[in-house]
Amino acid sequence: MDDASGLRKLIGNHTYGSWKPQKGWKEPLFITRAAGVRFEDDRGRSYLDFSSQLMCSNLGHGNRAIIEAMQEQAERLPYTAPAFACEAKAR
Repeated sequence: MDDASGLRKLIGNHTYGSWKPQKGWKEPLFITRAAGVRFEDDRGRSYLDFSSQLMCSNLGHGNRAIIEAMQEQAERLPYTAPAFACEAKAR
């Protein structure tokens, strides 16, 4: 089941999301790519991303400086529990 329609159905049936209680969440958009302030679904439709700030700052999709910083940090120390201290948190 690797086609977008099948994956969309699998996610809709087995994944809880913050929008799931809303009508229509059973068929969420299946996003395939993103760049800058836009993302695209599996049908090739382009959307202006007004929701990226829901979990973090809106810094755009594919920002090369952010990707490189994430890769560097992931190689060094990808995660620490909130109770621990590390250099990345201090900065």
